Amino acid sequence: MAFDRTTERTRRERALSGIALRAALRLLAAVAAATVGATGLADVASARPAATASAASAGSVASAASAGSVASAASAGSVASVASAGSVASAGSVASAGSVASAASATAASATVATAETTAMAETTATAEAAATNEATAASALPAARQSIAAGWSGSRSLDIGESIGLSGRVKNADGGAAGTVRLDRRVGETWKPVLRKEVGASGRWSARITPPHTAGPVRYRVAYVRGGTAVASAELPTLSVFRVNTYSIETRGKLVADVDLFARQAAATYADSRGWARAYQRFERVRSGGDFTLVLAQARTLPAFSSNCSTQYSCRVGRFVIINETPWRKKTPAFTGDLRTYRHMVVNHETGHWLGLGHPANGCTGRGNRAAVMMQQSKGLKGCRFNAWPLDREAAAARG
Repeated sequence: MAFDRTTERTRRERALSGIALRAALRLLAAVAAATVGATGLADVASARPAATASAASAGSVASAASAGSVASAASAGSVASVASAGSVASAGSVASAGSVASAASATAASATVATAETTAMAETTATAEAAATNEATAASALPAARQSIAAGWSGSRSLDIGESIGLSGRVKNADGGAAGTVRLDRRVGETWKPVLRKEVGASGRWSARITPPHTAGPVRYRVAYVRGGTAVASAELPTLSVFRVNTYSIETRGKLVADVDLFARQAAATYADSRGWARAYQRFERVRSGGDFTLVLAQARTLPAFSSNCSTQYSCRVGRFVIINETPWRKKTPAFTGDLRTYRHMVVNHETGHWLGLGHPANGCTGRGNRAAVMMQQSKGLKGCRFNAWPLDREAAAARG
């Protein structure tokens, strides 16, 4: 019986040793797995100290296991003390759980630190890359060089048809270069039409001389700075005013009472007034003889000699002759309600308007109280309109020619 009890005790001790060894091996496997995870995280986190500590703990258990000493292994995982408690399975489970839990906690801590740092690094990198991209985009949106062009007319912007005018300017680049072409465009309807090109040297300065079209009226130009076939800068110039010059001479007919010199001065003042046919870009210059038309101050009885359509009561225009009847010149007509000086402006503008090609309008009075058209026969009546000595907008536009 003693032999049997000794044998049984030996068998139990061996069983317990086997259980303890298996528990230690399971613990070793669990810690090794945790070590691998910690080592991997340590690589991501650039070998942080927390991961290194976990690996060291696993190393201690591995050394104990390889030595085959369960007691040494117990010092790492407390397996022996659990076994001595008499519940090997439960104690082994608890011991394994405790060891794995410790390793898992260390691993989780390392993972959390590594993940947080990696995320922070990734976000910082992403933000930096995004900022760099935005800066690059903003930089690429800016022109490589800022160009400018300045230009101006030399002399008066009021020209007669056929006259030329000087134009000069300078182009500038932020990059210091200036080579390129200056293009002059003229406004035609709703578009800009190129009319001149001028090469620009290194100084950036340029000049040109142009002659506007032979048409009375405003003319708009702009200059464009062209580099590589593309207009990189442009500026519109002040508008030119191109006038048609009409020359006239003065003659008289019959025996006159009116002051001819005063007549000449007042007629010239009417022609020069900005409210008159100058609005149609018509300019008038007196010459000693001849000219484009003849302004005549005539005694009333001589008017029918110019044409049977001319009356002794009113003024008249026949061909190149613009004939002013002396009688109303001195007294105005009864139907005209304005003063004498206004009448004189009106009659000169009216008869000269005929010479410019305008007739009597069908709607000379567009409504009671409105200004009468200067081409309306105001000497005969106003039809409810107010007297008016100057061309209306539509009349000025029609006389531009």
